[in-house]
Amino acid sequence: MKLDKLINRESRMQILRFCIVGFISVCVLYSLFTLLLPITGYLWAYTIGYVGSFVVNYCLSAFFTFKKKASIKNGLGFIFSHVVNYLMQVALLNISVWININVRLAPIFVLSICIPVNYLLTSRFFSKY
Repeated sequence: MKLDKLINRESRMQILRFCIVGFISVCVLYSLFTLLLPITGYLWAYTIGYVGSFVVNYCLSAFFTFKKKASIKNGLGFIFSHVVNYLMQVALLNISVWININVRLAPIFVLSICIPVNYLLTSRFFSKY
């Protein structure tokens, strides 16, 4: 079965926009992480990077990815999805470090798992509100 039969054009464009915003957000997160890693522990560096990327991500997700106005409802949904996402990322980051994945490479492993989950959560809230 062809992809266009499974996913309509607008959904494909939304996924593309999500990937663009995600790339920008990951760049913010990873840049802050690598800058702060030498002066803080990896969890603090990751958390500060996550907060910075969260702000960028929400603004771009609302206006560009999902083409919605920022509102309290979609903002709360976005916060909820990112709290779940953050907890999942921190757990996977700790597991990565525990199994001796290089601390500088661990976020790449973590994000490859968490980004698809984040899309499902955030798209649900933005489509609802």
